Amino acid sequence: SKVENTITVTAKWKPKRYTINYNNNGGDGCTTKNADYGTPWGKLCEPTREGYSFVKWTNDTGTVTKDTICYGSIDVLANWSINSYTLTYNDNGGANCAGKSITKEYNKAWGTLCTPTRTGYDFKGWYLDSTQVTNTSLAKATIEVKAKWTANKYTLTYDDNTGSGCSDESVKAAYGGSWGKLCTPKK
Repeated sequence: SKVENTITVTAKWKPKRYTINYNNNGGDGCTTKNADYGTPWGKLCEPTREGYSFVKWTNDTGTVTKDTICYGSIDVLANWSINSYTLTYNDNGGANCAGKSITKEYNKAWGTLCTPTRTGYDFKGWYLDSTQVTNTSLAKATIEVKAKWTANKYTLTYDDNTGSGCSDESVKAAYGGSWGKLCTPKK
């Protein structure tokens, strides 16, 4: 007699893998991501873009998140919001601008800058370290600009008032400085 054995075989299925193709839309850092059919995509890449903040990924059906279920390969587009930056003033011994500020979107010109005043000094411009910032400078970061000043120069001339010895001389000094040793006239 023959012995027959019955064997039961169970099929094992491997889920199909699909891909998200990232369109960084002006940014960079993301290329592709894979997930199995019927599972969430999981943590999505976050791209970077100078002057912008990443908002979300979208495709033709709406927003795509880490919880979106994978049903096939998809293309997603990065959505961005433009950053705004603020310029504040340091009068550096002057007056009129401290406490004031300008806020502009990334890569826009700062526009009209405040004009400070300082007795005895000429205003020579706003500086960020050694770089001058003007109305056409572009907003790329939040900054504090510092006023640069040059002391006015003054000349003291002598009137001998019927004396002699000093009328042909003069002394120069910067505002707030010392005249130094003065001429003594003779009479």
